[in-house]
Amino acid sequence: MPSDSAILLVENDSDLLATLSRKLIRRGFTVTLVKHPRQALEAASFKRFQVAVVDHRLPERSGSQLTRQLKLLVADLQAGLSHHYRHDQDIWGDIHFT
Repeated sequence: MPSDSAILLVENDSDLLATLSRKLIRRGFTVTLVKHPRQALEAASFKRFQVAVVDHRLPERSGSQLTRQLKLLVADLQAGLSHHYRHDQDIWGDIHFT
C-alpha cells in the first residue's frame, strides 16, 4: 500500500485511536480519525479514502456493518476490521481486510 494513501481510522477508544494514528502518520499516511460510525460515513461522503480501518465493536452498529456501508460509498475501498489491537504489535497485526 503506498504511503500516500488516505486512511479512515474508526475507533471509539481514544487512547487506541491516538496510538494507531501516530503509527500510521509516522509511516507517511494521511489519516482521518473518527470515533463514531456516523462520523465515518460523513467523512467518506466528502473525501475519497483508499483504506478504512474499523474497530469491530462500535456504538450503533458493528464494524462489519459499517464497512459494508462505507463500500457502498467508495466501491474500491480496502476495509479492514481491527480486532483487539495490542500497543506492542505491528499496526497491521490484527487487522483483517475484506
